[in-house]
Amino acid sequence: MIVKDTKNYYAHTKENKPKEEWQLLKTHLINTAELAKRFAKDFGCSNLTEIARIMGLFHDLGKGTDSFQEYLCGGNTHPNHSGAGAAFLKEKYKGDYGLRKQLKFIPLL
Repeated sequence: MIVKDTKNYYAHTKENKPKEEWQLLKTHLINTAELAKRFAKDFGCSNLTEIARIMGLFHDLGKGTDSFQEYLCGGNTHPNHSGAGAAFLKEKYKGDYGLRKQLKFIPLL
């Protein structure tokens, strides 16, 4: 299950550091979204900046699950977190054919 509130969820740990110094998932997703938007513009794809931002925002959505958070806290199983964002976007935009056409390079869409 994907969580709705990421305030206590983490994207990355810091070795030998307390949780308070780990990167919050919300911070990671927002930073990645802004970087993706900037990269799209820098690569001459100004018409795709918003799509790049959305993809960056959702790229690690699966880290907002209990199983991934348990993994960060020392769990043995590394859960697959990479497909959750694509699956979410597929469901959310399934009727938006303009967006789907622009995102056609994503296999799940």
